[in-house]
Amino acid sequence: MKIVAVLALVAFLFVISLPARAIVLGARSGWHHLTTDYQLREPFRGKKWRFVTGRMGSAIGFSLTVGATDYGLYLEGLWLLGVGCPPVLIPWNHISVCVRRGWLLNRYDFRLGWPGVTLTLGRRMANNIAQVAGESWPLRSQRSV
Repeated sequence: MKIVAVLALVAFLFVISLPARAIVLGARSGWHHLTTDYQLREPFRGKKWRFVTGRMGSAIGFSLTVGATDYGLYLEGLWLLGVGCPPVLIPWNHISVCVRRGWLLNRYDFRLGWPGVTLTLGRRMANNIAQVAGESWPLRSQRSV
């Protein structure tokens, strides 16, 4: 009986801590800054990729939904973290993209409309986004990323 009570307490504390973790993650990643200007209040109509791993600010291994249209880049936090990371749609003219070449892998840094907020994604994801963005893609030096 004691084991059941301990397990129930652990499960309860885990569920209660989710909103707090979401708020901390939103602050560490820079997401709160983005929602000031870019929070999306209607459904997103564009191509989406779910469970994308990236890095925003000091939030490493951040799982999110990424979307793109010819207008901009869509970002949505994992549904468990929805409290601290509401969806945003950032216009392409507020984003710059640069390639960070590594020894084995290239990474793409998306500098997002607010000073100091950078999203880092892998080459394959950046290529998918570039194809959807078309002529609006902010990395002019390379069409095929």
